[in-house]
Amino acid sequence: MSTLRKDYFVSIYNDQYILSKNPNSISLILEDMDDVTKRYLYKEGDKIVTPFGIQTIREINRNYGTQHGYEWLIMVEENHNQYKPCELIGIYVKNILI
Repeated sequence: MSTLRKDYFVSIYNDQYILSKNPNSISLILEDMDDVTKRYLYKEGDKIVTPFGIQTIREINRNYGTQHGYEWLIMVEENHNQYKPCELIGIYVKNILI
């Protein structure tokens, strides 16, 4: 069973609702939880929800830092911005027009 605000998020952007799923990896193995390269579910080519709308991941630097939320540096194609995981909303699922 999936729940809103745990597994999925709803964002309002212009005249649409954007449904996104939680990008955090849920692992029960301690070694995987400590490995920063396995902490998130983002991968190159994924559509993601940013504060500026839906964008596509071009490249991920998984060795950017060690502080939680700042471990990865995610570059997007549309505006060539770079984001840290704590700045992103989630992985895009679908739009719902109002």
